[in-house]
Amino acid sequence: MAYVKTAWQDRVVQFPNRYDKSGETSGQVTLVPNTGTVTQAGTPLNAGNMAKIENALGDLLGVDNTSVRKQGSVSLDTDTRTVVITRNALYKVSLIEEKNGSTVIKSTTINYTNGIISSVVEVAGGTTVTTTLNRTNGKITSVTKTVV
Repeated sequence: MAYVKTAWQDRVVQFPNRYDKSGETSGQVTLVPNTGTVTQAGTPLNAGNMAKIENALGDLLGVDNTSVRKQGSVSLDTDTRTVVITRNALYKVSLIEEKNGSTVIKSTTINYTNGIISSVVEVAGGTTVTTTLNRTNGKITSVTKTVV
């Protein structure tokens, strides 16, 4: 379902910081808002409006391991990270690092067996994702993924 943006409005009152004091004792006092005239009701902060936000976040981020996020717009990465590519002795790409200055933000290691890609290990944000290509007689028979 498409997200419909809410035009949020502040509640506007005549006296936003005015309170009536009552029931004062040595340890406590009761303050009751005395805001005067409400000139703008404002958007209610209620379960329906909060659920709308929660649902939109769920649609955007996914809610479980089976979620599929469909992108209906163009994504333009505007970060200023650099990409450093390392090649092995056979001149095949073996490591890709995305860096912010000297800090590695994400690393992708490509492992080879007999000159053929056998696995890809991605590390970012403290999470490691290993994708292994399982082969029989040189042909990929399955792909497994582990997340740590």
